[in-house]
Amino acid sequence: MVGAVCIIRHNDSLVMISEVITQKLALPGGYIDETDTPESAAAREALEEAGISVRVVDLIQYRGRAAIYACQAVSPIFVSSFRDQRGFPIVASWYSKHFATEVDRVYLADTDKVPLSDHRYPDDVPLMEEWLAKTPNSEVLVYDRLDDTVNLLHKYELTLIQSLQQTVAQWPQTLQTLFEGAMAIMNLPGEIVFMLLVVVLTGAFTGPQRLLELLFVMLVGLFTTSLLKHGIASPRPFFALPELQKVDAHAFGFPSMHTLMATLLWGWLWAVITHSRSRSWKIGLAYCSRC
Repeated sequence: MVGAVCIIRHNDSLVMISEVITQKLALPGGYIDETDTPESAAAREALEEAGISVRVVDLIQYRGRAAIYACQAVSPIFVSSFRDQRGFPIVASWYSKHFATEVDRVYLADTDKVPLSDHRYPDDVPLMEEWLAKTPNSEVLVYDRLDDTVNLLHKYELTLIQSLQQTVAQWPQTLQTLFEGAMAIMNLPGEIVFMLLVVVLTGAFTGPQRLLELLFVMLVGLFTTSLLKHGIASPRPFFALPELQKVDAHAFGFPSMHTLMATLLWGWLWAVITHSRSRSWKIGLAYCSRC
């Protein structure tokens, strides 16, 4: 036996994780370490992947090289009132060990409504009804806000965002539309397609030196943001306060890689344009001095 899987249910739904790499849905589970028993491995994986402390109730069956266990949460599972494009309640799991590295999101999913193509292991789908029936029910607590549980930095961030949204909401609709358009334009360089386009155009029209400068700026930005994201481990604002949700986003929120990359690219473009204009002035002055 190599792996252990933890079945956690609430009514007709199962706790399922969305994997970072595949974006497929799977049950919490993983390899059994040398120091683990199969039962402790199932409980550990539930905590590390879904952020849920469980007690292992019973062995349901062996499937392939994995043991399938019925598990029950030891305390109510916190579930956000916010739902993303999948349409399932989202489990508050941003404090789990593997969040944003292996686990993208954790859902309380009605397996009958999950498309077969979204399952990491589609061969398990016919067995899930039986697994659900053999698993004791876990309690759920649906929340509208968890801002009292976050750190001071994140609480300050939530206050600023909430204040900004409330202020903008009081503006005339035309002004709101203009503001949203301006924000979209300002953040445009943070889009992957835009960044790739800038790289291609820079390499094609400005030469290797500018291209290397641009790549250096982008790599520094990506590395710095990733380091800070996982160091601060601050969830997306709407994870803690669902009313703030405007767009769908994943993993940790602060600092925003999208916004930081946009800022760096706008700054780089400004520096390039300024340098080019300064050089043009110098060439013009040098030419005039010869006249």
